[in-house]
Amino acid sequence: MHDAHKPFRTTRREWALIDPNNDVFKPHHAFKAGVNFVVWATSPADERYRSWRKELLAPFYTLDNWTWAEALNVAVNAWGFALNDPRIRLMHAAFINYGPTVQICKEVALGSFGKFIEELQNEIQGITKASQISGNFMPAPRETHRWCLVYPSKDRFPMARVISDYVEDLLVARLMMLDASENYELYSLSDSFSEVSNLQDRIFEQVMHANLPDSRYTIFPMPRVDKEEHYVDLTGVSYRPFQNLDSLSRDVRQGVYWIPQARSLQGVHSLAIVKDAVYIFQVTRNVKQAISHTSLESIRDDLPLHLQSVDRWEFVWVVPHDKSYAFTNPYPIEDAGAATWHLHLRQFIMPVVVNSDLFYRAFLAR
Repeated sequence: MHDAHKPFRTTRREWALIDPNNDVFKPHHAFKAGVNFVVWATSPADERYRSWRKELLAPFYTLDNWTWAEALNVAVNAWGFALNDPRIRLMHAAFINYGPTVQICKEVALGSFGKFIEELQNEIQGITKASQISGNFMPAPRETHRWCLVYPSKDRFPMARVISDYVEDLLVARLMMLDASENYELYSLSDSFSEVSNLQDRIFEQVMHANLPDSRYTIFPMPRVDKEEHYVDLTGVSYRPFQNLDSLSRDVRQGVYWIPQARSLQGVHSLAIVKDAVYIFQVTRNVKQAISHTSLESIRDDLPLHLQSVDRWEFVWVVPHDKSYAFTNPYPIEDAGAATWHLHLRQFIMPVVVNSDLFYRAFLAR
C-alpha cells in the first residue's frame, strides 16, 4: 500500500495499490515515470481524481461490479456464513434490489441493513431538483453507495446508472412528486446521455399513465391507411393499480385504466375494457416493436369471464410523436396455433406530442 504523495519504487509487472487520501493534492512526480494506470472502484467521487486526471499521464481503468457468486464467496469464506444461513437469502435479495455491491451484503451481515434502507429513503426524499440526479451522472459520476452505480464503459471509462430496478422505482416515485418543470427538464436531456435514458423511459410512462385516464386520444391503425383515424375514449375512466393478473381477475371491470404495480406485465404497461373492446397499452420511447404473445395469452386465459363481451382487441403503441416514424407497419404477431382470438387483434399507434403542457397536466392529475 503506497501513499500517492510520497516517493516509492516499484519493479516492472508489479501492482501498486495507491491511497489518494481523498484530497486534491497532485500525485508524486514518481507516478509520471514508467507505466502506470489508475484503477477506479465503484464510487469515484470527482474530488478524488480531479488533479490526477489533470496531472497524471496514465490511463484509467474502471473495475467491473460484483457478481452474486463473488459476493457469496466473500460471505462464506471471509465472513464465515453457512450456505443455509437465512441471512444469505436476505443478502441475495438485498443484492438484487439495492445493487450489486458487497457493501450491501455487509450491511446485512452487520445487522445494519434497516439503517441503510432508511438512509437511502432519506436521500431520495431529499431530492428536490432534477439536477441532483443528472448532476450525479454528468459529466462524470459522483460518489454514492445508495442509488447510483458506477460501471465500466467499453473503454473502461466510468459511467453511471441507477443502481437497480427496485431503487429506480423509488426514484421515479419521488420524481413524480416534484414540480412538472423538473421532470420535463430531466426528460428533455439529449438522448446521447445514456445514463438517464432509462429514467426518461420511466418518466414518459408515468406521465402517460396520468394523462390517459379520463381523456380522449387519436390513434392510427397499423399499417397506416391514408388518413384514417380512430379514437381511444377513456373519458370517465379511472386509474387503478393491480398486483398481478390473478388479483386483477377478481376485480377487473369496465371503465378502469388498470396498471400493474410492477413496471410492466410481460410487455403490457396497462389495459382497459371499454364497451366491446379491450385496449392493451405499451408506453414506449423505444422504436423497436416487440409484442409479447405470452402476455396476450395470459390476459385471455386469466380474464375469461370479463372478456366474454369483448369483440375487439386493440393493441396501442403509445409513443412520442418524434419517434412515430418507426411505427408505420405492425410487427407481425406469431400464430397461436389452434387459437383464433389473435385474429381479432389490431395494432394502433398513439403519437403523443411531448411538451411541458403534457407534463403539467400529468402533475395536476396526480
